[in-house]
Amino acid sequence: MVDAIKNGRLGYGAALQRNGVNWELLRLPRSLFEEGKNRLNEVFSSIKNSLSQTYETLLSTTPIDDDSATIWASSLQIDRALLVQYDALHGDGGLISDLKAAYKLSGGRLSSLSTLSLTKTRSSASLEGMIKLNPANGRKVLFHEVGHHFEFSNPDFLKMAVSYLKDRSGGERRVAKLRDITLTGYSSNETAIIDNLSHPYIGKLYGSLDSLTSTEVFSTAFEYLFDHQNGAVSIIHGDGLIEFAIGAIQGIYHAPN
Repeated sequence: MVDAIKNGRLGYGAALQRNGVNWELLRLPRSLFEEGKNRLNEVFSSIKNSLSQTYETLLSTTPIDDDSATIWASSLQIDRALLVQYDALHGDGGLISDLKAAYKLSGGRLSSLSTLSLTKTRSSASLEGMIKLNPANGRKVLFHEVGHHFEFSNPDFLKMAVSYLKDRSGGERRVAKLRDITLTGYSSNETAIIDNLSHPYIGKLYGSLDSLTSTEVFSTAFEYLFDHQNGAVSIIHGDGLIEFAIGAIQGIYHAPN
């Protein structure tokens, strides 16, 4: 584990080699697993705090004010059952509050999103303007799915995300099934680039690397900006995801009207 930390392999490590900290934790006896996680959290604490401050700074410097965010949130078609379940799990008014925060984070660039509905299975976003959300997955998943619409709404950012993945692939463009990289329950048709990302899912492919229709780059970045634990892992790991996303977001904030 010490070697993995020294070499910046905090997630899954080099894909298929399983030499990251996550794998080392899984190899610990159950009695030591929680202690190992707690020790890592201590290592991450200062970076998590810095990332939290960065997130708050982005929300305070966005060109979108609270009234504009409220108007946008009220324009969405939201399944009543979703609203009730989300707020029951995450606090009264939680869904609208989180939607407003995500809209501010995006700089108001969410023109593709119009409808949110409840699902009891895996959350998802579609080009048809929809987010299907399972509130039990946690608040960070809402930010993840909104991040997809950030990319859907801004084709230039899709091009940027593809460039990021190509840079990360190192020109080798090797691909593997996500279930083979992570040994978890992804479907057999979900593939990703083989690279030293903090989580292989960031490199998931929708099509070939030269003709991607969407990515998990901005979606995961939005999630990680909100979920500071995984964001800290990404930063220490050195995959450049958070820095890449912040640069794109600030570009919107400072773009001429």
